Amino acid sequence: MLDRKTVLLASVLAGVVLACGPEASNTTGSGGSGGAGGSGGVGGGTPVDPPGPKDPDDLLKAAILMGSCVPDSLVDNWLRDFYAERGVDTDLDVLSYTKCLASKTNGCKAIEECLGVTVDLSGPCMPTCTGNVLKVCDDQLAFTVDCSVVGRECSEEARDCVDKSIQPGATCNDETFKEVCQDGVPRVCSGELETNGPACADFGLTCKDLQFGGVGCVGTGATCQSDTGGGLTIDYSSGLTCDGPELRACINGGEQAVDCDKLVKGSACNSSGASYFCGFGSACDPFSGDNATCEGDSIVVCHAGRIDKVDCKTLGFTGCNATWGTCSPSIYDQAPPPDPDPGPGPGP
Repeated sequence: MLDRKTVLLASVLAGVVLACGPEASNTTGSGGSGGAGGSGGVGGGTPVDPPGPKDPDDLLKAAILMGSCVPDSLVDNWLRDFYAERGVDTDLDVLSYTKCLASKTNGCKAIEECLGVTVDLSGPCMPTCTGNVLKVCDDQLAFTVDCSVVGRECSEEARDCVDKSIQPGATCNDETFKEVCQDGVPRVCSGELETNGPACADFGLTCKDLQFGGVGCVGTGATCQSDTGGGLTIDYSSGLTCDGPELRACINGGEQAVDCDKLVKGSACNSSGASYFCGFGSACDPFSGDNATCEGDSIVVCHAGRIDKVDCKTLGFTGCNATWGTCSPSIYDQAPPPDPDPGPGPGP
């Protein structure tokens, strides 16, 4: 069953289109602009976004499409990730293709055309490759991925679309592998392969030991407390305060001043409630939960501190699904209503 706060398939979809952002390195590179797929991948495919800061309008449209059409995260969460996550280990290789998504006006067909992904309720299934088309399932949810769209090749063993043009690193064991910094790049064990994280200096960070083990890209300022995503992740969501237009964030246990405009065009440090973030205002708190709503055929979203309203019809949908806060039609229209949010409580 789909859940309003924690939607299914985070683990499955993390491997469907591969977890790399536009700044990602791969298993043998040293960081920089390796990226995934696109015209430089195996067999060509969707062009990747150009380097540099992201366009906020592109991010908003891409988040609405992904949140509405792919039962992983909902719209608000996609936007938060687009603004705050960089590095290698992001949920999907979506941040590389926001311009393709934003150019579409055909609803969920955009996900198929830009990422090769379609979703239906034909599961369960075993991971299979038919030619270069991957099918994976989580219970009744089935995901079919044409790997060639993002320049990849289907691998049943990896349950993934993989780039076989890149020489993989050596095999490794998560429990015994010693993570190290090599020329300012975290070298970690991921998916049983030695894998490079981002080049930390490209983000003004330094590669060093993390507070809770392993290595990663760390802020160069005072020690601070934050969640650490590991050597493949740079996460700007732990905002501490604003230094003028710059966000002072705790990145993997070290403070760092972040030029928001270098992440997303025109953004600056803002605050709402207890949150500090790169964005465009303080009308709403982007970290307060999944709060997208409907006004008629329009979806209303907290977009980096600014409340934006987008007519779903302009993106090729027929209306807005008020139960989920998504544009419609999509797979959510076939799902049962969400369970009532029980509020804070003990975990399982």
